[in-house]
Amino acid sequence: VRHRLETDIDNATGGRAEIASFQWKLFDLEAEARGVVIHGDEPANEAPYARIDRLRARISLLGFWWSPRVHLRELVITRPRLHLILYRDGETNQPHPGRRANSASGSGLQTLFTLQAGSVAVEQGVIDIDDRAADVLDAQNRYQPLDFRGNDLSVSISYLPSSQRRAESYHIDAAVRDLDLTRGGALAKTPVVHGYLQASLDLLQDAAELRSLRLTARTKNAPDRTLEIAGSLSHFSAPQWQALV
Repeated sequence: VRHRLETDIDNATGGRAEIASFQWKLFDLEAEARGVVIHGDEPANEAPYARIDRLRARISLLGFWWSPRVHLRELVITRPRLHLILYRDGETNQPHPGRRANSASGSGLQTLFTLQAGSVAVEQGVIDIDDRAADVLDAQNRYQPLDFRGNDLSVSISYLPSSQRRAESYHIDAAVRDLDLTRGGALAKTPVVHGYLQASLDLLQDAAELRSLRLTARTKNAPDRTLEIAGSLSHFSAPQWQALV
């Protein structure tokens, strides 16, 4: 199972995956993976593109006698770390799924990843933006802690390979209910965000287009507040924002 998971991750991301250990508890319908690593295009002596210390999933079997369905009841991701390197020529260490994806034409939209879960938690997460094109960004707030919990999560990631008329891109759709988002770690002074989130995003090699983001914050004994944003970010090494709020 561990080797099959590594192969599936390789094919989906275009990187090289490693899983240190995998355990399946049949009677508890629970699976746990430790030491999940995805190597991107960074040099061998660099920190990998992504790392997860521990990933635990619990499932439920619905309609067992008639039409069995597997439901991901709970997903807990502990100490994930994303290490994104931005080089001066606009390249990054992000792997390219198109290099390994099995597509007949190589020109169509490929669904890399879909996830639906009843409950999801990310604990002690860190986003490491290693900008080697802009010294100012690399010196300030390079490590961004991120923790969140939510219910009814759905995520879909698709990949569009490059062609003569377009650059390669990723399309991400996500939604989560009962979201608790903490920025800056457990000791952060930034208040926890409670609410509901919907987002649609396109990621290119050196740009990002936020098609839509709707965040509804909920506060006890107060009306809901909704923030809607659309915009784009060009040139990661020298960021330029355009947004509509």
